[in-house]
Amino acid sequence: MISDGHEKRKPVGSRAILSIACLSGLIGVTFVFLGILPVGISGEWEWAQSPAHRWDEVAHAIVAFILLMAVVLVSLGRVSKSPVSHRAILIAMLVAFSFALQIGVAKISPAGLCEFPFAVSVPRANSYFHRASDISSLRDYLSSYVDEVRQEPFRVQLSTHPAGPVVFFYGIQEVYSASSFLTNVTLRISDVVLPSDPEIEAIFRSRLLPQVRELKAAALASAYLLILCAALAVVPVYAAASRLFSRDTGLLAAAFAALVPSMHLFSPSLDQLLVLLGAIVFWLVALTWRKRFAWLGCITGVFAVVALQFSLSLGVVMAVAVLAMTLAELQMDRGQRYWPVVPILCGLCGAAVMCVVAFVVFDYDVVGTWIACLQGNARFNQISTRSYGVWISVNPIEWAVFLGLPLTVLSIPWQKVGRSGTVAVSLCVILLLLNISGANRGEVARLWMPLMPIAAMSCANVMSSMKNRRRWIASVLCFQFMQVIALKVSLDVLSLYQGI
Repeated sequence: MISDGHEKRKPVGSRAILSIACLSGLIGVTFVFLGILPVGISGEWEWAQSPAHRWDEVAHAIVAFILLMAVVLVSLGRVSKSPVSHRAILIAMLVAFSFALQIGVAKISPAGLCEFPFAVSVPRANSYFHRASDISSLRDYLSSYVDEVRQEPFRVQLSTHPAGPVVFFYGIQEVYSASSFLTNVTLRISDVVLPSDPEIEAIFRSRLLPQVRELKAAALASAYLLILCAALAVVPVYAAASRLFSRDTGLLAAAFAALVPSMHLFSPSLDQLLVLLGAIVFWLVALTWRKRFAWLGCITGVFAVVALQFSLSLGVVMAVAVLAMTLAELQMDRGQRYWPVVPILCGLCGAAVMCVVAFVVFDYDVVGTWIACLQGNARFNQISTRSYGVWISVNPIEWAVFLGLPLTVLSIPWQKVGRSGTVAVSLCVILLLLNISGANRGEVARLWMPLMPIAAMSCANVMSSMKNRRRWIASVLCFQFMQVIALKVSLDVLSLYQGI
């Protein structure tokens, strides 16, 4: 762990920070409802407003939230002494309630759960699914993927991302194409769980809703699988925070991660899978650094290459993890420092082997694809009308709004930090550098989502040793939930209802 037993925190300053966090949460919820908080820049990029909402369905989200909060508050102080079987049950409950919360919040949308297959399959929201349906040979597709990225005209999603997203949806579509039984079962279940709405289907059918039964079933399965990924993200968040700090902190971090507004707004979407992958990458880097096993370094390298096939933004997650571990090591006495050179070298070897395997098996140029995607992102910034000077000031505001103002305030290292605060410092440093670089001009609510669980860990670390912590934790959880609901009823971030 990077927290020291002799490191004692002063609760007075932390209480002041918590008071600011809760007050900011209250102000944030009010401003979102009033439409005061900025959600973009007019003329450059703005998150679309939601045309309607369904308050009669909010009870499901409230029940799921109450159950999630009850599990956390009851388990605090007990999880560290619980046997492995009890902790496994606890984590399973967190995953289940997180999934239920995702479903409950989704019901507030104008079309409720009926929008799930459309959110996955409509090209405007997800061009990967549409592109995957056109693939006849996966090897031929991957062998020419560098050309695919550079193909004209420029496509925002396909021209800036490696092949992972398309392959993910291609795999699901192939499973359903090969099994008529699975297709029939999925569609029959959907008729019960997602009653068809003729008006909604007529609207989305004009936007290229899949008419093939297998594709429609694949879209439904993809939607629920992505939401499950969002719920499963609490597992590596818990594991990483428990490894770095304590099991109580891991429990809190998992709960805070489940209540990040972006996780519920971009739902269902591929970004939820990226959050899961990012959390696993962060956990593996931390585990490798602390355990110092060569084989663990190799696994981390292999998984990192796989994760980076979905989005290069996950490299930023790795940067935060490495910087945090480095700072923690530097704060130790010189004689106690141990740099995991061998695991790092094994990780690099594992990554290199994975690149070679991808080339031999699929004729897929991993490094060439990464370079082409970086060039595509640079080209997007050139052809877009988004101004560098404006967005470097707006990006932090958007980050705070979509992370949740309480978590934002608590994840900032206000006080002098010891080894346990290196995660918060590293996150702030990387976010500052990322913002200054101008790589992302707007949409950071989505693009920086993989970093949000790390902020949840930093927040949990601040609160884990507080006096009267249950009262403060309940307050922060409630304010986070209120902000989730406020943003969900206000925004249509996937642009599913625009032009209707």
